Amino acid sequence: EFTEWQHISDRHHWTKFVGWQLNYNLLHTSEEHQKIEFSKNEGIGILSWVPSDGGLGGKIVKSIGEPACPQRLSGMMDLKNLNLGQQEAYHSLQALSDRKKRPRAAIVAARALSIGCYPIVGCSSVKDVNQAIMAIATHLTPEEFKILELHLD
Repeated sequence: EFTEWQHISDRHHWTKFVGWQLNYNLLHTSEEHQKIEFSKNEGIGILSWVPSDGGLGGKIVKSIGEPACPQRLSGMMDLKNLNLGQQEAYHSLQALSDRKKRPRAAIVAARALSIGCYPIVGCSSVKDVNQAIMAIATHLTPEEFKILELHLD
């Protein structure tokens, strides 16, 4: 649809879109790859809301009881409600966070920055601001980036 909108704008000499917001996080990535590639090829800016820990934030628990759903409930995520790839992505994120001695949220924001995406980071505390700043100084090697993406296709 976005490609079609760009062509319609071009045909009518309207202003084309120069940026858009994607849902680029560790729970939903595969459908965003084509959008990212298109954006890079067309020079379109990419914004992405980066939820705390890429959608895998808050306290992780084995089970939170009923109702079981993959959404955050009171800041908690029930790992059993994630598919196997999402669970592996969480464990990869945690391992990378431990190895780099950075919070998971900083790793996830750094991941978005590494593809040329400008993350929208929600900050409600000084700690959140510090993690956002830390993300700017966090470099992911191609291997580390691949580790986070490995389980999501």
